[in-house]
Amino acid sequence: MTVDTGLDEGVGTVGYTVDTRAAEGLGVRVVLRDEDGIEVATAEGHRGELTVADVRPWRPLDAYLYDLEVQVVDGDDVVDSFHQAVGVRTVEVRGTQFLINGEPFHFKGFGMHEDHVTIGKHRPTPLVRWGSST
Repeated sequence: MTVDTGLDEGVGTVGYTVDTRAAEGLGVRVVLRDEDGIEVATAEGHRGELTVADVRPWRPLDAYLYDLEVQVVDGDDVVDSFHQAVGVRTVEVRGTQFLINGEPFHFKGFGMHEDHVTIGKHRPTPLVRWGSST
């Protein structure tokens, strides 16, 4: 499954494409639920777009997630299903800015010692610069 989300003036979109194998004659139904389990949008077909009015966007430090359930159906019977957590948001690079939902985002905490290919989780004091502004 491929999911693509978008935002436009308080309305969210969740585009989806579902690739099924060995499922000839079976259909696809998708159901989007909020964190309280309330159904906010549904659609049928292997490809489509769900629209969510008054969406609660995913934001850094406010990672609101919807539950996207994909059901493989034979008529009204659900043959198989799986769930995918989905945050509705946009990501864009404009010039030197990285934007989430149209707002600048500043990365912190990357390039840490945990990411070092040879030392891994070890924290060698000479490589850590405390209180430095450079």
